[in-house]
Amino acid sequence: MLFQIGVFHSLARDMLTACIESLEVASNAILATPPAKNGWSKKLDAHLFVVKHLLILREQTAPYRLNVLRSESLNTKDFSLDFSKFTNVLFDTNSKWFELSTNNTLLELITTVPIEVREQEGDSRRILDQQLRAASFRLAHEAAQLMIGKLAEWIDLAEDENISKT
Repeated sequence: MLFQIGVFHSLARDMLTACIESLEVASNAILATPPAKNGWSKKLDAHLFVVKHLLILREQTAPYRLNVLRSESLNTKDFSLDFSKFTNVLFDTNSKWFELSTNNTLLELITTVPIEVREQEGDSRRILDQQLRAASFRLAHEAAQLMIGKLAEWIDLAEDENISKT
C-alpha cells in the first residue's frame, strides 16, 4: 500500500497550524497574568515566548524541509465540506416548514445551496515563516517601545512646547 506524499504535507500543515494556535493561546494567557511589582510589561514575555517556540518548531521541522524535492514543495490543497447552513435550516426552532409564503423553510432548503465547499491552500514552511516574521516584528516593536517609549513621549512634548512658543 502506497501513500501519497501530499497527505503527509496536509497533515503536517494541520498539525503546525494547531501548534501555532496553541502558542497564541499560551501567549494570551501570559498577557493575562498580572505583572510583578515594578516589573516589565508581560507583553514582552508573551512575544518572546511565541518567537522562541516558533524558532523551536522551525528547527524541529528543518530536517523534513531538506528531504522535500522542489516539485513536491508546492502548496497542498485541502477541501472540506461545510454543512453549517444545512444544519441551521434543519434545526431552526422558529422555522416555518409549510407556510405559504416566501419565508418557507422547505423552499429555502430546496432553493439555496446548503453545503459549502471550502478550499484551504498552504505550505507548512511558508505558514511557519510568516508567523515567525510577524511575531518577530511584534517583539521588535514592543522592545523598541520599552526602550525608547518615554524618550519619544518627552521629545513629542518638547516639540509641542517649541511649536506653541513660536
